[in-house]
Amino acid sequence: MNKPTKAPKRKSQPAAPIIFALFVFIALATVVLLEYIDYRSQRYSFIFTQLIKLKGTAGHRQKFSNELETTLKTLQAEFDSIRDSHGIVHYRIHADDDQYRSLITALNQEAKKHHASIELTASQERKDKNLYLFQVHFRNQLTHLLLVFKIAKIDIPAVKKETAGSLPRMAIIIDDIGYRPLAADDLKGLGIKVTAAVIPNAPYAESEAQSLRRFGIETIIHLPMESKNSEKNHLEDQLITSDSTSAEISAFVRKAKTVVPGARGANNHMGSLITSSRELSARVLKILKEENLFFIDSRTAPRSVAYDIAKELRIKTYYRSVFLDDIQDYTLTVGQIRRLVAMAKRTGKSLGIGHPFETTLAALRDSASWLSRQNLSIVPASDLLE
Repeated sequence: MNKPTKAPKRKSQPAAPIIFALFVFIALATVVLLEYIDYRSQRYSFIFTQLIKLKGTAGHRQKFSNELETTLKTLQAEFDSIRDSHGIVHYRIHADDDQYRSLITALNQEAKKHHASIELTASQERKDKNLYLFQVHFRNQLTHLLLVFKIAKIDIPAVKKETAGSLPRMAIIIDDIGYRPLAADDLKGLGIKVTAAVIPNAPYAESEAQSLRRFGIETIIHLPMESKNSEKNHLEDQLITSDSTSAEISAFVRKAKTVVPGARGANNHMGSLITSSRELSARVLKILKEENLFFIDSRTAPRSVAYDIAKELRIKTYYRSVFLDDIQDYTLTVGQIRRLVAMAKRTGKSLGIGHPFETTLAALRDSASWLSRQNLSIVPASDLLE
């Protein structure tokens, strides 16, 4: 009887090595892809900047900046620039009609030469000048912002400085301190001397005032007052109103001094109704004089008389020259800082008021180095008093 024949054994397929090799290939491809994405986004890439050493856009970006500044100097256009913490270069440019046309032609040529794209992203027409905001991108990454003021003629009137031969003085007040913790730490880290105005009834007023005093930052009382558009929705013990008596104002100020110890002065928070009236201004200012406090008019009202009344009452006083952040926009705040410097150089001194917004703090931090080269003194607000 024949034995049944066995079926031949089938050779096993090398499935495991193939799957492993495929897995390794996918992993390597993913790493390379991610590295390439980082390289194209101008982030650090070991493969493409260290091993393969592909050329990035840094050289083109720098050449673009250099050629742009050469063009502006050739055109004799007024400009300044600042690089923010993200590496974006912000330009503020003043140009007349002829300069503007030449600038746009040169910008397009330089962008094409360096493989960049330039786009007009915003414009605003005003009575005396037009504003244009241009964005420059290299490989879809924003690298330059150009805020261009097109005006018929740059005319800065000559005003006699208050003291011949002395350095111009500039002060900056940061209002509304006390609404959040660690604002004092932010001011300490600016690299610029500022004066802090603390709202006495804000939730963190006392702790922030203590920190400011510890850091050696000049502190004043940000005195809440009734404004013209107020609906009197504040409690009377939270602000000075048109109905507040001298006794009530005195109690309010004395309490504020206990919250903000060491404050030698005050400025108004809101208060357009009070500071527009000679009678109401005098009522408040007489109390400040009794409490040995100087007064800075924030000029929240176009026709504020508080500064004039303070001088009549022989109170040490001054007034706000520029608001830094009516609009919370980094580029516009940088421009207002430049305007504040120009005003100090023109008249001998100037005072700016801002708030602890992220955009404002970033603009001040990024301007610190530029300000140190402006041949002026940045002083506490009390150094400007008259």
